[in-house]
Amino acid sequence: MRSHWITHKGKKIFYADYSNFKLEGLKEETAEVAPVLCKEPLNSVLVLTDVRGTYGTPDIVEHLKKLASKTQPHVHKRAVIGVTGVQTILLKAINKFSGKETVPFDTVEEGLDWL
Repeated sequence: MRSHWITHKGKKIFYADYSNFKLEGLKEETAEVAPVLCKEPLNSVLVLTDVRGTYGTPDIVEHLKKLASKTQPHVHKRAVIGVTGVQTILLKAINKFSGKETVPFDTVEEGLDWL
Protein backbone atom coordinates (compact mmCIF):
# COMPACT_ATOMS: atom_id res chain seq x y z
CA MET A 1 0.00 0.00 0.00
CA ARG A 2 1.41 3.37 -1.04
CA SER A 3 -1.02 5.41 1.03
CA HIS A 4 0.09 6.19 4.58
CA TRP A 5 -0.22 8.39 7.65
CA ILE A 6 1.88 11.54 7.91
CA THR A 7 2.14 14.34 10.45
CA HIS A 8 2.00 17.94 9.26
CA LYS A 9 2.19 20.83 11.70
CA GLY A 10 1.19 18.52 14.51
CA LYS A 11 -1.82 17.06 12.71
CA LYS A 12 -2.19 13.40 11.75
CA ILE A 13 -3.17 13.24 8.06
CA PHE A 14 -3.84 10.26 5.84
CA TYR A 15 -2.04 10.67 2.50
CA ALA A 16 -4.15 8.70 0.00
CA ASP A 17 -1.72 8.13 -2.85
CA TYR A 18 -3.83 7.36 -5.92
CA SER A 19 -1.37 8.93 -8.34
CA ASN A 20 -0.57 7.36 -11.72
CA PHE A 21 -3.12 4.56 -11.42
CA LYS A 22 -5.32 2.80 -13.89
CA LEU A 23 -8.57 1.27 -12.59
CA GLU A 24 -7.20 -2.10 -11.41
CA GLY A 25 -4.32 -0.56 -9.48
CA LEU A 26 -6.67 1.97 -7.93
CA LYS A 27 -9.03 -0.81 -6.85
CA GLU A 28 -6.16 -2.66 -5.19
CA GLU A 29 -4.97 0.46 -3.36
CA THR A 30 -8.42 1.51 -2.17
CA ALA A 31 -9.20 -2.04 -1.01
CA GLU A 32 -6.37 -1.56 1.51
CA VAL A 33 -7.16 2.09 2.30
CA ALA A 34 -10.88 1.73 3.11
CA PRO A 35 -10.43 -0.53 6.17
CA VAL A 36 -7.70 1.75 7.54
CA LEU A 37 -9.96 4.80 7.36
CA CYS A 38 -13.02 2.95 8.61
CA LYS A 39 -11.17 1.88 11.78
CA GLU A 40 -10.79 5.51 12.81
CA PRO A 41 -13.35 7.35 14.97
CA LEU A 42 -16.26 9.04 13.23
CA ASN A 43 -15.60 12.51 11.82
CA SER A 44 -11.92 12.40 12.80
CA VAL A 45 -9.76 11.76 9.74
CA LEU A 46 -8.01 14.41 7.67
CA VAL A 47 -7.30 13.09 4.16
CA LEU A 48 -5.07 14.43 1.41
CA THR A 49 -5.75 12.55 -1.82
CA ASP A 50 -3.18 12.65 -4.62
CA VAL A 51 -4.64 11.84 -8.05
CA ARG A 52 -1.86 13.33 -10.18
CA GLY A 53 -1.48 11.28 -13.35
CA THR A 54 -4.67 9.27 -12.76
CA TYR A 55 -7.28 10.00 -15.38
CA GLY A 56 -10.90 10.40 -14.31
CA THR A 57 -12.52 7.77 -16.47
CA PRO A 58 -16.17 6.98 -15.72
CA ASP A 59 -15.13 3.70 -14.04
CA ILE A 60 -12.54 5.42 -11.85
CA VAL A 61 -14.98 8.17 -10.87
CA GLU A 62 -17.63 5.61 -9.99
CA HIS A 63 -15.11 3.67 -7.89
CA LEU A 64 -13.98 6.82 -6.05
CA LYS A 65 -17.60 7.82 -5.41
CA LYS A 66 -18.24 4.47 -3.74
CA LEU A 67 -15.06 4.77 -1.67
CA ALA A 68 -15.93 8.33 -0.58
CA SER A 69 -19.41 7.21 0.45
CA LYS A 70 -18.03 4.29 2.46
CA THR A 71 -15.35 6.28 4.29
CA GLN A 72 -17.31 9.55 4.64
CA PRO A 73 -18.53 8.97 8.21
CA HIS A 74 -14.92 8.74 9.41
CA VAL A 75 -13.58 11.73 7.46
CA HIS A 76 -13.57 15.23 8.90
CA LYS A 77 -11.95 17.06 5.94
CA ARG A 78 -10.66 16.05 2.50
CA ALA A 79 -8.24 17.85 0.22
CA VAL A 80 -7.12 16.68 -3.21
CA ILE A 81 -4.23 17.49 -5.51
CA GLY A 82 -3.96 16.68 -9.19
CA VAL A 83 -7.48 17.64 -10.27
CA THR A 84 -7.35 19.61 -13.51
CA GLY A 85 -9.63 20.55 -16.41
CA VAL A 86 -12.62 18.25 -16.85
CA GLN A 87 -11.70 16.46 -13.66
CA THR A 88 -13.10 19.42 -11.71
CA ILE A 89 -16.56 18.48 -12.99
CA LEU A 90 -15.98 14.89 -11.90
CA LEU A 91 -14.88 16.12 -8.46
CA LYS A 92 -18.18 17.96 -8.12
CA ALA A 93 -20.00 14.68 -8.80
CA ILE A 94 -17.95 12.88 -6.15
CA ASN A 95 -18.61 15.69 -3.67
CA LYS A 96 -22.34 15.54 -4.29
CA PHE A 97 -22.41 11.77 -3.88
CA SER A 98 -20.26 11.63 -0.74
CA GLY A 99 -22.02 14.48 1.03
CA LYS A 100 -18.71 15.99 2.12
CA GLU A 101 -16.76 18.47 0.04
CA THR A 102 -13.29 17.56 -1.18
CA VAL A 103 -11.37 20.79 -1.79
CA PRO A 104 -8.86 20.86 -4.69
CA PHE A 105 -5.38 22.36 -4.35
CA ASP A 106 -2.45 22.83 -6.71
CA THR A 107 0.28 21.52 -4.41
CA VAL A 108 0.75 19.00 -1.60
CA GLU A 109 1.85 21.79 0.74
CA GLU A 110 -1.31 23.86 0.07
CA GLY A 111 -3.52 20.85 0.73
CA LEU A 112 -1.70 19.91 3.91
CA ASP A 113 -1.80 23.49 5.21
CA TRP A 114 -5.58 23.68 4.60
CA LEU A 115 -6.16 20.44 6.48
